[in-house]
Amino acid sequence: MYVGDSLFADLVDAKREFGWTTAAVTPEVGWETELQRKTEFIIADKAIEMLLSTLRLYQRSLGTDLRSKDDMEVMDKMERIVSWFRDEQTRLLGNPFGSVFRARYTPSLFAHSLRRYSDLYMSNVGSLRHYSPQHRFYPEPPRLLSHEIRGSNPECCDDAILFPPSQG
Repeated sequence: MYVGDSLFADLVDAKREFGWTTAAVTPEVGWETELQRKTEFIIADKAIEMLLSTLRLYQRSLGTDLRSKDDMEVMDKMERIVSWFRDEQTRLLGNPFGSVFRARYTPSLFAHSLRRYSDLYMSNVGSLRHYSPQHRFYPEPPRLLSHEIRGSNPECCDDAILFPPSQG
């Protein structure tokens, strides 16, 4: 295993060219984990999760018809509340740019690169003390995209719509 503290200077070549198992030392993980354990952050996270789940259910109940003005107003208000809670999470993280790992709800380029080039990451190298010196790390395979997991996304169209039967 190759351990480095600079994703692009240390880990990309070790992973890409040599196929090594890599570990990134990323101090931001520790800072963000600590902040994300705060009650205010957890409440905001749960509120966002609940509101988005409610919006998905609401849209599903409305079906495929056009939305009424009242329906759109309800959805707009709920989306503004979600946005407010996301702003609150950014504020709690303590810097104007928010998380190093996310741009609002979307993983950042750094997060994508970290996932791509590091098999594991930690806030400091001392985290390895929890493992035996002979421990072997077996990286998880890359996660599938939503459309690759059948039935994983209830909002996703079914195969008949995505892939119409061939005309033959």
